Amino acid sequence: MDAAYFKDKVPIPMFKSQRAKVEWALQQARAMNESTVSSNEFVYTFGIPRISSHIHQLRQEGWVIDNIASHGKTAKYKLVRTPGEYDPEVDNRIQIGELNV
Repeated sequence: MDAAYFKDKVPIPMFKSQRAKVEWALQQARAMNESTVSSNEFVYTFGIPRISSHIHQLRQEGWVIDNIASHGKTAKYKLVRTPGEYDPEVDNRIQIGELNV
C-alpha cells in the first residue's frame, strides 16, 4: 500500500486518535512554512469531518490557532502557539484583535 503524504511532502504516520492527527497536521504545516491547514485537508486527507470541535477543544487547552479568513466556504487554520510555548508578541496580537482566535 502506498504511503499517504501531507501536502505531498511528509509521510503521514498512523495515529490512534483524530486529536493526534489534528495536532500533528497543525505542527507539521507550521514547520514546513505552509502556514495553514484547510478544513478540506482535514476531511479528505485525515478523515476528520468535524474539525471545528477539535480546534475549539485545543483552544480551550491553551493552543493559539488563528482562523485565516477566506472568501470561500473552506476554513483555514494556522497554529500560532502550543501551550508549552510563550511569546509576549503573540499575547499582544491577541489582545489587540489582530489574531482571530
